[in-house]
Amino acid sequence: MFEEERLTYGELNESSNRVAHKLRELGVGPDVLVGISVERSLELVVGLLGILKAGGAYVPLDPSYPLDRLRYMVEDAGLSVLLSHHAVDDLLGDLLGSIELSRLYLDDEEEWTGCSSSNVRLEDVGLEPGHLAYVIYTSGSTGRPKGVTVDHRAVVRLVVETNYITPTPEDVFLQLAPVSFDASTLEIWGPLLNGSRLAIASPGLLTLAEIEQLIGRHEVSILWLTAGLFQSFVENNVEGLLQLDTLITGGDALPVAQVNAVVAEQKVRLLNGYGPTETTTFAATHEPSGTDEKSVPIGRAITNVQLYVLDAHMLPVGIGVPGE
Repeated sequence: MFEEERLTYGELNESSNRVAHKLRELGVGPDVLVGISVERSLELVVGLLGILKAGGAYVPLDPSYPLDRLRYMVEDAGLSVLLSHHAVDDLLGDLLGSIELSRLYLDDEEEWTGCSSSNVRLEDVGLEPGHLAYVIYTSGSTGRPKGVTVDHRAVVRLVVETNYITPTPEDVFLQLAPVSFDASTLEIWGPLLNGSRLAIASPGLLTLAEIEQLIGRHEVSILWLTAGLFQSFVENNVEGLLQLDTLITGGDALPVAQVNAVVAEQKVRLLNGYGPTETTTFAATHEPSGTDEKSVPIGRAITNVQLYVLDAHMLPVGIGVPGE
């Protein structure tokens, strides 16, 4: 669901199949990276799924990024194909003029006329769980963006038969994060791999009131927020969060007072999700009881994850011994 537009699972399947067949013709297959520069929209999800169906891995290129950063990412990833919208052409004009890329427009119906909507055969693609699903570029500790590679099994591990949420077809997720931020992994593939509904927020930065309106309009039941956005909501508009069934927040240390305030309401299940991009959105969760005084723990490992506490030599430490 996006603004007034709707797609059924069947329509999403057929549309993404057309993208997949076109990409296959361009040589996309397992571990081939495909750039995608599309703002939040139905076409964004069609494009992401089409890339995966073709066997490729998507590389989000946020059109709001500086051109030098985007150019580095395109060259570092060795991209030869880009899926985009006509609307971002003006933003990417200088970049696209200096790099040779095959460009496909997801909002151009003529682009896909004649493309087959039949399912791409997995055996023809040769895709395995260990093949790449996406590459997200983080800021990097060196100051230059670094591409974090994530495979299919890591995405499945995050959202399928896990121990922190059990999404159903009645649940609604809201996609609020940019696709260049790994929170979008939970937001997009959480519903699609569990038969739930996916509500997509309008492009651009939204106010707290606009997010609250989306939660109510689409009857969102599961939401992910950054720690900073969570704090702003609790301090200015906590009622907007109390409509939810499950709220997952993280990305930074959570403010204890605001966490305890939400738990005290006893209206929404709150989870702290911890983990860097390399662990695919998060690796551990903790459900606060409202009694935390100094800090909110990162909790325990989610299904199919193991956590280790290591010393400076990357060796496991004993029980009670400080480590990382």
